[in-house]
Amino acid sequence: MSVSIIGCGWLGQALATRLMANKIDIIASYQSKKTSDKLADLAIPATKLVLPLSEEAITADNLDSITNVDVSLFQQSVLIIAIPPQLKKGRVDYPLKIQQLIHLAELGGTQHIILLNSTAIYNLSLIHISEPTRQAEI
Repeated sequence: MSVSIIGCGWLGQALATRLMANKIDIIASYQSKKTSDKLADLAIPATKLVLPLSEEAITADNLDSITNVDVSLFQQSVLIIAIPPQLKKGRVDYPLKIQQLIHLAELGGTQHIILLNSTAIYNLSLIHISEPTRQAEI
């Protein structure tokens, strides 16, 4: 089995670390140098992927025609999407990002797609939520 993790923030990093400990081949994506450096420190193989992609990502009929994307991200048996919607930051392009990722995964022959979204767990709460936060506080 091989796994691609799109979005290697706190959740993706923990998942990648656990998968690697279980001898599962992974490749992760990052957008910022800070995340790239953190992934390097954790010895997590990673490649840059900035979302949303250009229009060609939706209209392409094969991965070879897409530029500025490491297509190996979409040629793994499992694709885990762990990117936040960023609604609090005013982002409205989450559906487009997901659509692009699914299309590329289909082109790459990905067998399974898993969407992780911690935002939905906390229903866009306006308070800071951490591990010790009690349910009654949410």
